[in-house]
Amino acid sequence: MVPTRLLCTFLSRQKRRLADWQDEDILAALVRKDDAALSELHWRYSGIAYRLAARHNRADKEECIDDAFFFVWQYAHCYQRSILSAKLWIVGMLDRSLAKTSPDSEGESQ
Repeated sequence: MVPTRLLCTFLSRQKRRLADWQDEDILAALVRKDDAALSELHWRYSGIAYRLAARHNRADKEECIDDAFFFVWQYAHCYQRSILSAKLWIVGMLDRSLAKTSPDSEGESQ
């Protein structure tokens, strides 16, 4: 069993390490399915995601935002071929995910 103090020290170091990463590094870690990178991405972009969810009139913000971060997780490998900055790509993917099932977009397909 790992002592709690040792585990907390390890997690603290891990968090500081990720905080120093650029967004491109976070996306590369997502490609490797790094859970800590997903947590860091959520921490960095959750405020923007909430504003995007509000813009798309999402009543179920929490669930939709979780789905949007999962969408970024799934498609992180596509960023390597992108010509956008990592931040712009991430925000665009969050927006795309939140918009694709928003109440405003349901009537637009007809």
